[in-house]
Amino acid sequence: MAAAAEATEKAKEEAQAAKEAYDDLLSDRSEYDEMQKNLENLTYGTKEWKEALHEANQQVLDLITTYPELAKYMARGEDG
Repeated sequence: MAAAAEATEKAKEEAQAAKEAYDDLLSDRSEYDEMQKNLENLTYGTKEWKEALHEANQQVLDLITTYPELAKYMARGEDG
């Protein structure tokens, strides 16, 4: 009985960790989407646009560092 209780507790902890990781991914994705919207609302080639592009690219690099499995979905656009 103790082994079953221990296994149940471990499963709960692992489920909680998976939920937290998923929530973090959703939050990171939301931040990235917001950066993309901001970039789309700026005039191409302006200083503000270049800064927003740099910030969005840095976010992508951070996401890939955190979630390496996303790298296979990455493609480089004509603007970097």
